[in-house]
Amino acid sequence: SEKKKKTLFLKNLSRPILHGLCTLAYGVRAVINSEKAGASGDASLVRTVKGRMSSHVFPGETLRTEVWLLRKDELDSSPSSSSSSSSSSCSCSSCSSSSSSPPIKSFRKVVFVTSVVERGTKVITGAAVELGEPEKEEENEEKGEELRSRL
Repeated sequence: SEKKKKTLFLKNLSRPILHGLCTLAYGVRAVINSEKAGASGDASLVRTVKGRMSSHVFPGETLRTEVWLLRKDELDSSPSSSSSSSSSSCSCSSCSSSSSSPPIKSFRKVVFVTSVVERGTKVITGAAVELGEPEKEEENEEKGEELRSRL
């Protein structure tokens, strides 16, 4: 049964694990700090995030994130590890690439894979971040009004 598999998995872990959303957040942070994505560390440019948590991470392990920027003609195909790939570490000081990206004019999709360096295990796969210009302040205020309770 599924419950038995989960119990066996948890019994085999030698120590606590990092929460999956925390691991995903490290990957997203590496994306927005990478020069390839062109976000310059601005989290307000993030529109959507998706990803599959494919393995566990123990606290203290080193995460490595590989980033691919998809052009409009690549949006329907899978990323390749050609010259468009760059690697960045979750330490953010080394999140850089030799090529710079053009400024974000509308939406762009950045795909990434996050791995544990020590074990060589992919922990976030099938992941993507959509980046776009922040909404205008007036639009945000209107949406906020719509979401308020009328009780």
